[in-house]
Amino acid sequence: MTRVHLLAALAAMVGVLFACANADHNAEPPMPAEREAALWPFSAASPWNTPIGSGAQLSAPDDPRTQALVNGQVPAWVNAGRYSHPIYVAQDTDPVRTVRDDGRGGQTVELHIPAAAEPAAGDDSHLNIVDPTGRFVDELWRVRDQDGVLVAGYHARVDLMGDGLSDGARAYGGSAIAGLIRSWELDDGVIRHALAIALRADQLRTGPVWPATRQDSDAAASYRGPLPMGSLIAIPRDVNLGKLHLSSAGMAVARALQRYGGYVVDRSNGLTLYAEPALEGSPRLDALRHDINRLRSELRVVVNNGPSAIGGGGQPTIAPAPVLVP
Repeated sequence: MTRVHLLAALAAMVGVLFACANADHNAEPPMPAEREAALWPFSAASPWNTPIGSGAQLSAPDDPRTQALVNGQVPAWVNAGRYSHPIYVAQDTDPVRTVRDDGRGGQTVELHIPAAAEPAAGDDSHLNIVDPTGRFVDELWRVRDQDGVLVAGYHARVDLMGDGLSDGARAYGGSAIAGLIRSWELDDGVIRHALAIALRADQLRTGPVWPATRQDSDAAASYRGPLPMGSLIAIPRDVNLGKLHLSSAGMAVARALQRYGGYVVDRSNGLTLYAEPALEGSPRLDALRHDINRLRSELRVVVNNGPSAIGGGGQPTIAPAPVLVP
C-alpha cells in the first residue's frame, strides 16, 4: 500500500497537465509515481486502465442500448458481501494447498493460500489469491473444500502486469478482479480504472464484443436484450456530476464512469457493480448503493470502442496509469 501512495513531483506535474476540468477534482490526491500490481493491476495500455478518449461516440438517449441501461424497472446494486471477488495476498509462509481444477479435467496445482482465505458468499464462490511474488493472481470459481483439497469449477492464473483480458475466471473471458472497487480507493476518494459491470439477461445480447471473448454458456437461450458482453458503458463528459448530489463514494464511482467507463463482464439479477467484500456493512457502501440509481440514469454506451480505438480513441483526457511494480 505504501508504494501506491508514494508521490513524486513529476507525477504530480503530469497529473496537473491532464487534470479534469471539474472543480472538485482538486480534492483528489495527486497521481502516484508507481502502483502495486496487487492493489491496482494491469498495464497502462490495458483497457482497464485506459480512459475514455476525446473521440468517444456515445449512444443517443433513444438508442435501445441506452434505454436498457437507464430502465428503472431493472434493479441496480453493488455486490460486496455476496457474489463479489475477495482478494488475498499470499506469503511464502502461508500454507500450501492443493487446488483441483475440474474445469480443466481435474488437473492440480499447489498454491500458497492464507489460512483465513474464504470464497465469496453465493453460488459462484469466487476466491482470488495473489501469489507471494505479487506478479500473478490465481482466480478460482465455484471453489469448495473437499477433504482438504480445494476443488474449483475453474482456475485461471492471470498476470497482474498484463492486460487482464486473457483466460480469466469470469464470464467475459478476462480477469475476475478487473474493475473491482477497492477499499483503499474509496479511502482516497478516487478510482483510476474502468469498473466491472454485470447486466440482467434481458439487457444482454448474444455475441461478445471486444474486449470480451466469451459469454455465458446458455447465452443463446437466455440473452434477449441489446447489449453484448464486453460493451463499454460511460457517463458523458458533459454531465455535471455535482447535480446528482452524490455521497463521496458515489462521486468516486461517478468520476470513474465518466473518465474510464465500465465494461460489461458478467450476468446478474440487475445492473450490478462490484466492491470488495470487506466493504460490506460500511457506511460508504450503503451510500454508494443509495446513489446507484442516480448514476444509472446518466449511462450511455461508447459505440466506437475497440482494440484500435480503446475508449473511443482520440486524445487521452486523464494522465496514464503510473509505473507498475509487483
